[in-house]
Amino acid sequence: MGPYVPMHAGARPHGDPMTLSMSCRHCGTEITAEDEDELVTQVQTHARSHDGGPELSREHILSRLHRLQRRHDGG
Repeated sequence: MGPYVPMHAGARPHGDPMTLSMSCRHCGTEITAEDEDELVTQVQTHARSHDGGPELSREHILSRLHRLQRRHDGG
């Protein structure tokens, strides 16, 4: 397995629908999507774009997103 590409996550209002976003701590790219399916696809593609980047599972990405959202919301 290659180097871990950690991501910060959060839900931020962006226009009318609530968007989801994750930022790559490796390069600072912010990935924004309107739903979890789109976010997972974009995060997986981004992680693979880093030389030797890991294959992140849907479960891993959503777990991290939900954990960081709870932290952000004070829970």
